[in-house]
Amino acid sequence: MKKATYGTVSRRHTLIIFLGLVVLTFLVLISIAGATQPAVFSDSGGDPLKNFYEKNIKTQDKAIEINPQNSTVWTNKGIDLGLSGKSEESIIADDKAIGSNPHN
Repeated sequence: MKKATYGTVSRRHTLIIFLGLVVLTFLVLISIAGATQPAVFSDSGGDPLKNFYEKNIKTQDKAIEINPQNSTVWTNKGIDLGLSGKSEESIIADDKAIGSNPHN
């Protein structure tokens, strides 16, 4: 096996550099995600996820006012209602989604 000399890079060194860049990229992405996530919920008090679902539901209600036959909006509303713990309302929204497009 040849010893690496000045000016050459062995496969091992190349692999170490590559893995270091992957880890660095991963850490940067984590720090960016961590820095931006609180800003999404910073304008509301209480449980951040519940507030997030409530905002989604209000937006979906506006979309339903515009087009009550939009099965995708009804489906998304059903999901958000279910995730926020409103099971009965979720079933109603899902039924309306099925009624507006049985194939969705």
